[in-house]
Amino acid sequence: MRIGALAGAGAVQKLHRLVSRGKALEWILLGSHVTATEALSHGLVTAVHLAVDLMPAAMELAGRFRLLGPRAVAQSKMAVRMCGDADLSMARNIGLEALAMLIGHSYEDIFAKTVSKSCPTPHLSGMKTRDIVRVAKKFQVVLRLLRTWDLENSTGLLTVERLHKEKDEFEQHLVLLKFGLIFDTDGTVWEPETYFSQHEFRPVSILIEEGE
Repeated sequence: MRIGALAGAGAVQKLHRLVSRGKALEWILLGSHVTATEALSHGLVTAVHLAVDLMPAAMELAGRFRLLGPRAVAQSKMAVRMCGDADLSMARNIGLEALAMLIGHSYEDIFAKTVSKSCPTPHLSGMKTRDIVRVAKKFQVVLRLLRTWDLENSTGLLTVERLHKEKDEFEQHLVLLKFGLIFDTDGTVWEPETYFSQHEFRPVSILIEEGE
C-alpha cells in the first residue's frame, strides 16, 4: 500500500482467513509492519524465540515430529488445507478419505495404477472395467458394480460409454468420480455435465469397494 500497489504474497486472499477481517483490513490498508509479538497474539505463528534460542527450539520441535507417524502427519496437513474452503459435508468426506488412505488403498491408487498399465496414452482410449478390476485385486480390494449412483455424493470408478461413429459400436472408458467431480485419465478435472456433453459420454455403471 505504501508504494501504491495492492498487498501481495496472498494477503488479500488469505490474511482474513487467519485473523479477523477487521484486523486484516487494518494491516492491509495501513500497510502495517507486523511484529513477532503481534503475529503470535493473532495466531499467525505458534511460537516466538530469541535468535539465540531459535535453532534449539526448531530442533526440539523436529524431535517431537519424529515421534509421530509421517503418513499421518502428511495426511493431516493435506486434510486441513483442503477443508479450509469446504462446507461441513465436504470436509467430513475429506477427513474420511484421508483416514482411508492411512489404513488402506484408495480409489486413486487403483485408478493411477490402471492408467499406467493399460497403455502409454490411455486418455479416452477405452480403459475397460476388467482392467481396473484386475488391478484392484492386486491391492486386495474387491470392487462391486452398481447401476445406480449419485453424481454429487458417490465416490468410485465410473464407467462411461459413447457411440464410436466410424465403427458403429459403443466404446467404454473409466474415470474417477469423487466430490461431485470427474477426474479423467489425463489429469483433468471436470464438472460431470460439462464432461459428458463435451466428450459425448454417458455414465452406465460405477465400481465401488465391497462393503461401502
